[in-house]
Amino acid sequence: MDQERKRPFTARSVLASALLGEDPPELPVAHLVELAGLFGISGNRARVALSRMVAAGEATTDGAGRYRLAGHLLGRQARQLESRTGAAAPWDGRWVFVVVRAVGRSAEMRAARRARLAQARLAE
Repeated sequence: MDQERKRPFTARSVLASALLGEDPPELPVAHLVELAGLFGISGNRARVALSRMVAAGEATTDGAGRYRLAGHLLGRQARQLESRTGAAAPWDGRWVFVVVRAVGRSAEMRAARRARLAQARLAE
């Protein structure tokens, strides 16, 4: 079965993935540019993507050539690390059942609650 990717990865996707995989989530720009090159992304495109990530609050730079995750991507990285380490305590065999009533709640409030429940590893 051929799983060849139809569309190339974006510079942002490659760079964010690289930083998401690091602990702590930071790398020198030289490493990020070199990694991007492995995916056919030019150094200029990689640097532009990093600048845009900083402008969007997804990364920060120390001004000395190191980039670090920030904002929502930092939260995502923490969740990824947590999911790889497994449960903090052995499972005692009990389940948690949550019933959410939609009456009197706006769509935004319901969506926010679903997001919080998903982050707590509870699902519909």
